[in-house]
Amino acid sequence: MPERSNGTVLKTVEPLRVPWVRIPPLPPNLSFQIYMNILVLGSWHPQKGQEQAKVAEELGRLLAERGHILITSPSSGFQGLTAQSYKKHGGKKFIGFYPNLDLMKTVGEEILVEPDEKIMTEEDYVFRNLLQIRQADGVIAVTGSIGTPVEFIYAAIDLGLPAAYLKDSSNNMDLLLEFEGIKNKANIFIGEQTIDLVNFVEQYKK
Repeated sequence: MPERSNGTVLKTVEPLRVPWVRIPPLPPNLSFQIYMNILVLGSWHPQKGQEQAKVAEELGRLLAERGHILITSPSSGFQGLTAQSYKKHGGKKFIGFYPNLDLMKTVGEEILVEPDEKIMTEEDYVFRNLLQIRQADGVIAVTGSIGTPVEFIYAAIDLGLPAAYLKDSSNNMDLLLEFEGIKNKANIFIGEQTIDLVNFVEQYKK
């Protein structure tokens, strides 16, 4: 056996032999899905929501079927309709961020569907919006007046989140997305089909 310079004997260690194991191929229908916290933005006005009711139904279904967590307002407009569809189709978790309840009464906003998890911020709408955006991995906007563009810009420009918008569903959003510095941003997508909005948010990579 070989020796060290101090005279001690070095022991020879046999290499570890691991038996060959054949790993069977994965079934062709098995896929790996990364689940996300997806924030849905839109108008809380019931009439505006009803104008895009079919989109809300499809969006809620897609988010539920793909296992995503939904973050949105539980109010009576587009967001609430999306949440209603999401729950109907077995969505895993709907998180609702509430502003101050007195403010909701003042503007006439009503609750359409109860969230699985309520976040009672007790704050104004601006701060509530910031809080819910910071919990999101991606944003999808349909309809909306003033608040939706502000939220969309904060999510897409300040936080760099993937942000998708349904073309022609909001005049303010259509105008906003033509601004220099916003138009053609890689993480912003304008689509005409609901499924394309979801696909973009899922597949976008920084």
